[in-house]
Amino acid sequence: MLVLGRLTAGAVARSRCFLARLRSKRSVRTSVYAGFAVLLLTFASSSLVIALLAAIRTLLAITTGDAAMTTIAYFAGCAASLLFFGRLSNRFGRRLMAALAALLVLAVLMLLSQLESLAALYIARLLQGFASGLTASAVIAWIVESIPAVYAKSSAVSAAIVGGGPSIGFAVGALLTGIWVESLKMPLQWLILSLGTAAVLTLPAIFLSAETAHCRPIPLKDLLICAGRHRSAGDRSYGKNGSAHLGTDGGRFVRNSNGKKLSGQLSRNDACSRG
Repeated sequence: MLVLGRLTAGAVARSRCFLARLRSKRSVRTSVYAGFAVLLLTFASSSLVIALLAAIRTLLAITTGDAAMTTIAYFAGCAASLLFFGRLSNRFGRRLMAALAALLVLAVLMLLSQLESLAALYIARLLQGFASGLTASAVIAWIVESIPAVYAKSSAVSAAIVGGGPSIGFAVGALLTGIWVESLKMPLQWLILSLGTAAVLTLPAIFLSAETAHCRPIPLKDLLICAGRHRSAGDRSYGKNGSAHLGTDGGRFVRNSNGKKLSGQLSRNDACSRG
């Protein structure tokens, strides 16, 4: 038993060293790519329902009011995510929130592939809003924090991703849906399966990426957005590049140690209002 215990401990240690080396190789660059993939998938899946809303109304025989309620469900999920879970990545890390967003996208796609009731549509839109809120806060923060180590002109790239990332995702989803259904005449389930496969493939990429947040215990009462407004300057967390991360509250801006603004701010309502 003693020999078996030593062999097991040695195997665990070797696997940890292997994973550490694997993560160190291009892990920061992988963070940018994996984060942007989650961003595109989240907002593309959200626009999927918007592009197919007419067909869904016919399929489920729902009224205009029922269709409008799906937008309210999306906004409620997005607002709840930003209000109550926007700063969870400061406690548990950006990668965990990115993985959660990818899993939510996968759950939404599974619901849409077997859509048979209005209740299922409401749940799907609620989960889409929740995933959009996580992406607009934690995932975009993860991308912005990883960019300075990859790109020289980090401020321009950060501003482009923060300002245009959700719009690109919505546009890609709507365009892809239109081409798939109208031009290629292919079953919609195949498109959903393709997006679901992409969501699954992002999970190992997230696992192999670098963590940029300095995970630290945060009192539960401070996890709300409004609770972090009056923190002192000494409570800021500084990254390796000297940037101060002033919370992940759905809006995002980064300043370096000299106070220079590095990237623009994404409004908390920006991701929700586009759904």
